[in-house]
Amino acid sequence: MNKYTSLGKEVDLEIQKQLDIVSEEINKDIKDVKSIIIYGGFGRGEGSVKKIKGKYYPANDFDVYVITERKVDGELLDNVAKRVALRLGSKGIEFNKFDKNWSFEDNFYLDLKCLTLDELKKLVPMVRYYELKNASNIFYGSEVRNLIPNYTINDIPLGEGFRFLLNRMTHLVEYFSTEGKHNNIVLGFFCVKAYIDSCTALLLLNKKYSPSYKKRMEDFYECYKTDFPELYNKLPDLHEKIKKYTLWKLNYKGQPEEDIVKFWFETRKDFIEVVKFFMSRFTNKKIESLDDLSNAIINLGKEQYLPYSKFFLKNNLNISSK
Repeated sequence: MNKYTSLGKEVDLEIQKQLDIVSEEINKDIKDVKSIIIYGGFGRGEGSVKKIKGKYYPANDFDVYVITERKVDGELLDNVAKRVALRLGSKGIEFNKFDKNWSFEDNFYLDLKCLTLDELKKLVPMVRYYELKNASNIFYGSEVRNLIPNYTINDIPLGEGFRFLLNRMTHLVEYFSTEGKHNNIVLGFFCVKAYIDSCTALLLLNKKYSPSYKKRMEDFYECYKTDFPELYNKLPDLHEKIKKYTLWKLNYKGQPEEDIVKFWFETRKDFIEVVKFFMSRFTNKKIESLDDLSNAIINLGKEQYLPYSKFFLKNNLNISSK
C-alpha cells in the first residue's frame, strides 16, 4: 500500500524527499521537536499531485503538525513554511490571486501548525484530530498519536459537517469570477472538493464517516438511496458524481470537466440542495429556500457549539456535563 498517494512508489518517493526538506527546515529553528505528522490527503495515502515537466507538485499544500514540549510562536511557524516553499521552488501561495496565470509549481505552501504533548491529550473530537490520530503519517520523530483521546465516529459533532460545507461554499464563491478572470484548474478543483465534502458531511449524518476519500465514496454509493431518500429524489445522480470526482482527485489528470463554468453552475445547484438537506437534519428545521438556509446559518447556537464545549470542559477542567 502506498504511503502518501495512490499513484505508486515513484510518486511517494518524491513526496518523501519533499517532506525531508520540511523536516530539515522545521528542526533548524524549532527546538525539542518530538514528532512531525502529515495529515489530510497525504496523511491518508490519498494526496493529489500534478506532474509538470517531470516533477511532482502537491495540489496545493501539505497539512503538517509539529509536536513539541512547549508552544511555538505562530510567526516562527509562518517563516519556516515560507522557507520550505522557496526550497521546493515555489513562491508560496497567494490567496485571492487565483487568476489565469496561477500554477501549481509557483503556489505550493506548507500549512504548518503546532501542538504540544499536553495539548494532544486535550483535543476535542474534530474531524482533523480524529484523522490526525487514525489517518496520518509520522515522517519525523516518535509515535505520539497515542496521546490523542480515543474518540469514535459517534463522538464527532455534526457541526463538523456544517464546517466542511461552509468552507466549500466560501471557496465556490471566492474563486469564481463573473468576468472570467478565474483559473479553470483552481475552480475545477474546488468544485470537485464541494462534491467530496458533500459526501463527508452526509456520512457524518448517518454515522458512516470514514477518514478515507475512497472508502467514503464507496460507502456513500451503497447507502445513498436507502439512507437519504429525500435527497435522492432531488439529486438521483449525486452518488455517481461523487464517485466520478473522487476518483478524479485521486488520479488528478486533466480537468474534471471540459466546460468549467458550466461545471461550476451545476456544482452550485447540487451543493445548495445538499446544504439545505444537511442543515434541515442538523437544526431540526424545515429548510426549503435560500432565505431559510441563511436564517438557519445566522441563528446557529447550541447545535454548533455545545457538543464541543462538553469535551473541552472534560479534557481541560475535568468537568463532566450532559
